[in-house]
Amino acid sequence: MPMRRAAVLLAGAFLGCAYPTMARASLAQHILTAWPGRWSCVALTSTTLPVKLTMRAATYGPWVQFRGNEPAHDGNPARTFVMLVTYSRHAKKWLIDSYSDRGGVILSNSAAGPDQRRQTWINIYPVDPAQEPGTIVMGETTWNTYDAWTAHGKRITAHTSCKKLP
Repeated sequence: MPMRRAAVLLAGAFLGCAYPTMARASLAQHILTAWPGRWSCVALTSTTLPVKLTMRAATYGPWVQFRGNEPAHDGNPARTFVMLVTYSRHAKKWLIDSYSDRGGVILSNSAAGPDQRRQTWINIYPVDPAQEPGTIVMGETTWNTYDAWTAHGKRITAHTSCKKLP
């Protein structure tokens, strides 16, 4: 529990401001407004079998909060996770704060503008030199991530495809 609280507090300190209202509705506002609901995802890496997971999204202040469950797979135990997503007009960045019940925390950002569906993301905490910048392609009912990193001298790629359920 303290790790979750620390992650939320760290994200709040990082932003340092409330989400301001934009004069014209940006794609960011449109997407963030459309996301609350149930989601189904399939995650696949170049070294593992596909893993199906579910998420539920809800508005959480200026953020959209995704709560998910990932089943046990490839020798890893099942886990629950929370991912908070927002666009900060003040910081001119997309921001993600994610953490799991196993203690993992990741803070990421993208300098993509509020009207860009395809974005390049970097992890700002923890910094991992083996992790390449990732790509997220988002829509009102879709969320796709593309990541790559090096482990034991081998490049590993990952793709997660999520769809909002009716």
